[in-house]
Amino acid sequence: MQIQTINFDRSGMYRCTYKNELWVREHIHQCTEIIYVISGELKVTVGEEKRVLTAGEVALIQPFITHKFDESENLRLWLCVFSNDLLTDFLPRERLYKKRTSAYFRISERLATFLKDALPDSGEEMVSFNYTERRKIMTLIFPIIDEYLDNTELLNDEKSSKSLLSDILIYLDEHYSEPLTINDVARAFGYTPRHISRQISALENYNFKSLLNNFRIEHAKLMIRHSDAKLIDIAMNFGFVSERTFFRSFLASEGMTPTEYRKSRR
Repeated sequence: MQIQTINFDRSGMYRCTYKNELWVREHIHQCTEIIYVISGELKVTVGEEKRVLTAGEVALIQPFITHKFDESENLRLWLCVFSNDLLTDFLPRERLYKKRTSAYFRISERLATFLKDALPDSGEEMVSFNYTERRKIMTLIFPIIDEYLDNTELLNDEKSSKSLLSDILIYLDEHYSEPLTINDVARAFGYTPRHISRQISALENYNFKSLLNNFRIEHAKLMIRHSDAKLIDIAMNFGFVSERTFFRSFLASEGMTPTEYRKSRR
């Protein structure tokens, strides 16, 4: 399974596009995703919940939930993937990861009419956040999320519908700056370190150490781009034991040093 952590998860960007066909194997990411079927059909699996979406239906994929798109027929859809920072005022962080009774719902006629006029004429694969773009995308996604919350309820027994892998990823996203070991994570969930390791092995090319470093580096990249903080301070703030370890991990992940990355983004 793929884990997607770059480009729009934490970089203040969103992806907004139209698709006439969609086939994506099972993957997982930290951002939120909305799939709105305008016409035709799309076979979707979110977690363990499978459904064939038809015109007027939406799949809202919460952070760190596995999902895939299998088949489509006469399809026209609008897809939006965006940083969760966009939702913090509308949906507090403590509710962001709370699993709901379904990932799917049918929008109202009123919302369908609004989206018909409000959706952009063409899709853009990647859009940088600025004040104008932020307001534009908020006017589209907030009404959809509002109806999603009205049509679903919080699930009482989250563990029955969320995989342990999802829980582990959420935990790492919340505790990445701490001096974590796999034993710490195992104790937090009441499993053996070996069982935690097996869960992470479902992700392609990752073990516990590389996965934790990935979270740390993605958060560090955002600070490198948008602040003048010293690199040694960034390294310490994001859980690296030394500047040397930070540079080595960053180079292995990004193909350049943090210093080169900062220069390339300014």
